Amino acid sequence: MNSDENNWIKACLEGDTASFRMLVNTYRHLAYTLAVRITKNTEDAEEVTQDAFLKAYTSLAGFKGESKFSTWFYKIVLNLAMSKVRRRKPGHQNIDELNLQTAADSESKQKTERTYYVEKAIGSLPDDEAAIVTLYYMEDQSLDEISKVVELTVTNTKVKLFRARKKMAEMLQRELKEDLYSIL
Repeated sequence: MNSDENNWIKACLEGDTASFRMLVNTYRHLAYTLAVRITKNTEDAEEVTQDAFLKAYTSLAGFKGESKFSTWFYKIVLNLAMSKVRRRKPGHQNIDELNLQTAADSESKQKTERTYYVEKAIGSLPDDEAAIVTLYYMEDQSLDEISKVVELTVTNTKVKLFRARKKMAEMLQRELKEDLYSIL
């Protein structure tokens, strides 16, 4: 944990809410990115992000500093996002989600092709694998930190990361081949 984070946490525990705002500003993008990867829904991701910060604030006294704050916080986000997905009714999608998907599709078309296909590949992964890939590649977390977040051994985390990359490669190969055929 860096010294700024350590100071912010100490100040938060003494009642300084401005210090917690610094933690929020540091981790809000990460929390949202991870939540949207798991929930695959922007509204749910926003709710998970808010709930994660609230839980982190109310549980900050329980943070022992045995791991980095980010590792502890990612675990909160991951658990809340996974719980949100489990609580959903299977096969149920409301009209707002359909509109969001349509908006997301048109927004994706405006992105570069590479980003579009990589995000699509990550989105096709099971939730736990998407989380591992996101933490490893997008958030530059070490395998040791990720293993603590997802509560697996480092070896199991490596295996899941390997399998996720393999699935992504196969999916990208299929997608790119299909798009190439549709162009020709």
